[in-house]
Amino acid sequence: MVESHNTRKFNRTKLGLGSGLVLMAAIVAACGQPQTQTQTAPQTEPQTEAQTEPQAPVTSEDVSQNPEELLGQTVTIRGDINERLTTNVVELESEGFFNGEEILVVLPEGFALPAEDDVVDSIQVTGEVRQFTADEAQQLNLTIPETDYADYEGRPLIVAETAALSPSPNELSDNPDAFYNQTIALEGGIEELGPNTYRLTGDGLGGGEILVLSQQPLQENPDELDRVVVTGEPSPFDAAALQQQFGWDAELQQQLEQDYADRPVIVANEIYPLEK
Repeated sequence: MVESHNTRKFNRTKLGLGSGLVLMAAIVAACGQPQTQTQTAPQTEPQTEAQTEPQAPVTSEDVSQNPEELLGQTVTIRGDINERLTTNVVELESEGFFNGEEILVVLPEGFALPAEDDVVDSIQVTGEVRQFTADEAQQLNLTIPETDYADYEGRPLIVAETAALSPSPNELSDNPDAFYNQTIALEGGIEELGPNTYRLTGDGLGGGEILVLSQQPLQENPDELDRVVVTGEPSPFDAAALQQQFGWDAELQQQLEQDYADRPVIVANEIYPLEK
């Protein structure tokens, strides 16, 4: 169902589209940074039980065949940065979406990409879908040279309300200091270690693994999930504080201290599955 403010809403267990670039029409409450809090779109009608039911995600076929249907809607996408056009405008690889056209993203005020290109090359953003025009560029005060406007005319443009870096588990494990004190979006396989306690793993050998803690149990059996996205703020492992918060038994606490004492941990805001 499309609300009158052109935003499709999901319940807290959200669905994605698999690895690579992910696009779904949704408001992701946990996607915002401390500097750029998620703005909840105003409701124009009372929320009903039917409106809280999960809706089907936007598929690659939907977008590639009918990209114009997403204009004016709020979507969430994760993808690799193809090029940094300005300090607040990036080009994301399309991965077949929007008829194969790269997606321009205007980053939210207060969000800054790492100065070093090799820290992370993927981000997750939530924002309204528009089309690039000279008028849009001027209205948004984009610093793209006017001589380049013709190259981007008609291209999909997302004006992001929130943005988060989206490192791999290995990137987070290798360089945790680059991601502390900010919300990130992390994709990987998931394994349950104990109550509300999970291991998130990257791809292949050396893919990295991250301890993920959740205030609430997952709505789906972790054994039946292929891949998930976790949003939350990483921090150093503090056994005493975390044991007090999550009530681990002595055996689990000892195992976690052995395995994760020198690694970052994420207390998740959201964990949502990706389709196989």
